[in-house]
Parts: sequence; structure tokens; C-alpha cells
Amino acid sequence: MSPFRRSHAPATLQAVLGSEPQVPARATGPLATLIMQLLRKDPAMRPAAPEVRQALEAAAREPQSVPTMLASAGYAPGGGQSTGGRFVPPILHKNRKAQLGLGGLALVVAAAVVLVVMKPFSSEGLPAGWTVREERDVVGASLAVPGEYRRVQDDSDSDNPVVTYYDPSGVFTVSLRRSTPDGENDPAHLDAAADQIVAFYKDGGGSTVEDATSETAKTEQQGKEARDVTTSYLPYGTSSNKNPIRYQKRDHLYVNKAKVAWDLTVSIPADGEAHEEGAKLYERIVRNLKIDKL
Repeated sequence: MSPFRRSHAPATLQAVLGSEPQVPARATGPLATLIMQLLRKDPAMRPAAPEVRQALEAAAREPQSVPTMLASAGYAPGGGQSTGGRFVPPILHKNRKAQLGLGGLALVVAAAVVLVVMKPFSSEGLPAGWTVREERDVVGASLAVPGEYRRVQDDSDSDNPVVTYYDPSGVFTVSLRRSTPDGENDPAHLDAAADQIVAFYKDGGGSTVEDATSETAKTEQQGKEARDVTTSYLPYGTSSNKNPIRYQKRDHLYVNKAKVAWDLTVSIPADGEAHEEGAKLYERIVRNLKIDKL
């Protein structure tokens, strides 16, 4: 029986959309527990992939747990057929191969639930309210941002198109730029491209920043080498203020063999709770950034 089943179809649909699964009375055993955990609405409450893998491997090593799983299907032992496994359909009694085959089917079903719920081959599950923005036609990539962020596209320079997303509160800004080599000042390699970003901010970032200091770190983009550049700065013209507020620009940089560069920039406060939130924002966006032509 479905853990979302209710007395009528509309109620069942509502339960699927908004309710936590109800554990069926006969759903016992480790696999049943695992499946119920994977059906939780809150992704944070679901078991991590290693835990799921460990549970499946443990179940595969212990065929005796199969009858327990079959209890959820509502089968009971037939009268006088005590030699078969308990909770196994009478037709499978004394048929070890059939029992193991049915156990394998249970593992396949559990694995299918893992693929649907955990999505191990796709981007990490997005937080509530986030959305994937397909920007392949503009910058040759897709990224995920909070759904309420306002999008602005600037393709006035065909060699350096950029899309920017503005936080409605004005605290965070996200931009993604693709730069095509034009034969002038093209970086020879990834580190040279990172050095150009550092120099750009040090020189004032086009009269947007001052008192900038940057740090560069190695990272990856879809399994390939990339760079993170973290720059602390003051907004241009604020250094003379009594208590100037510092900000950070977090740049995630990737350059392919054709010397096409992608620069993801997230602007966040440099201190306080907003900084912590901004750091998490940056990490999530980087994890879900997908570049087409690596």
C-alpha cells in the first residue's frame, strides 16, 4: 500500500504533494525504513548517498531480510506450509532461487527510489524556491539561483556576454560572463586568467572598488581544473567614510582549451550573518553551474 494513500483520489494527490509519508503497518525491515526515509519531503532529512549505498549493500548480503520486506506486500504463510520462509508467498515455498530473485527485485525497486529521489547523476538537489536558469544561448552554460532574483542580460559586447541576477533585497548579486579570445590580452592559461582578475580589482575594477585584496585557490568545474578568486574590497568612494563596510567578490573561473573563459561572480558582504549566507549561496551556485563546452 502506498504510504501516501488516502480515502479518495484528491486527498491522495494532496498527500503526495504536501504530506510526509505514513509508514504502512506492514512496512518493516531495513529496506522499508530506507525507502520511507528517502520519501521525506525535506531533502535535508533524507539519508546521504553513502548511507543509502551501505544499506543496500547490507540488504544484498543478507537474503534473510527479504521475507521481512515482502511482508509489506501483504503475503502471509499458507496453512501447513511451515517449511517455506515466513511471509513468502506459498508458491515460492521451497524455491530458494525464486525467493532470491524476488529479493533481487526488492533491491531493484529500492535502487530505483534512490535514483529518483537522490538524483545522483544530476545537480545536487536545489533548495526550496531555487530554479535552474538555462543560459546556453547567451553564455553557453546553465546555473541555479533563487527564483525571485531579477535577471538582466547584457550582450552588447558579443565577445563578452553576461547575465546578472539581482537579489530583491539588494544584498547579493550573481553574474556569469563568457569571454571569447580576440587575440588581445588573451590569458595563456588558467592561472594567467586568475591573475588578470586579481589585477583588475587591484586597479579599481573599472572604478567600482578600492582597497582590494585577493586570494586565489584551486578548485574544479565538472571535474576539470578551475580557480576561485576571493576579493575583499570597499565600494568605490567609501574608503574615507568613518566606518566603511567591506564586501567580497567571489569569482569562480574556468578556461577551456580554446581559451574561452567563464567567470561566475557572486558579490556578498564581507562580515556578519549575511556573509555566511552569501558564502553558502556561492557554494550552491558553483555546485550547480554546468558549462557546455568544457
